[in-house]
Amino acid sequence: MAQKHLRAVNKVIRAADLDCEGLDAALVEFLRDSARQIDAKGMDGVSAALISAYLSAQKDVSRAVARKPAKIPPESAPDEPSEAPDAVDEPDASEGATVTKLDAFMQRHTA
Repeated sequence: MAQKHLRAVNKVIRAADLDCEGLDAALVEFLRDSARQIDAKGMDGVSAALISAYLSAQKDVSRAVARKPAKIPPESAPDEPSEAPDAVDEPDASEGATVTKLDAFMQRHTA
């Protein structure tokens, strides 16, 4: 059984530093279960309702990430300007915007 979707979900959960035991536990488990079902049946074998719920849960992960406070690395002083964490040089829809690794990942895998 291929685990393409489950692996992608786990990467997002790690990159987003979601709380698998607390506030985000239900969302994380639902997303993992959905990914397992999609991997087991393949994209052609799953219902449109499951795919819709899976994509909706991915959007909920994005919202969970947005509500988390940004972490300031200990090596940078508070008065120093810094780039967004995990910034990569990938173009965004808006010219000159910084895209995080999570945003880039989500753009590639939810389109």
